[in-house]
Amino acid sequence: MSINIVVVDDDPGFRRIAATLLTARGLRVVAESQDGASALAAVRDHRPDGLLLDLHLPDTDGLTVARRLSEQEDRPKIVLTS
Repeated sequence: MSINIVVVDDDPGFRRIAATLLTARGLRVVAESQDGASALAAVRDHRPDGLLLDLHLPDTDGLTVARRLSEQEDRPKIVLTS
């Protein structure tokens, strides 16, 4: 059983490196998002086990996204990055 991850960062280079490193460790990156709105949609669509979430996003901050996700019953584990 693989662990599914969504990577959220506005920097495409960081998303690419993070996805490569996570995949090399046996995790499955099911989606990449560049902002809070697409992150919430990716979590809704893919139901990941975890989220690698940047604090500084163009449309909102990572803490707001984390708060919204914490209200869900089936929420992913969240790792915040800066």
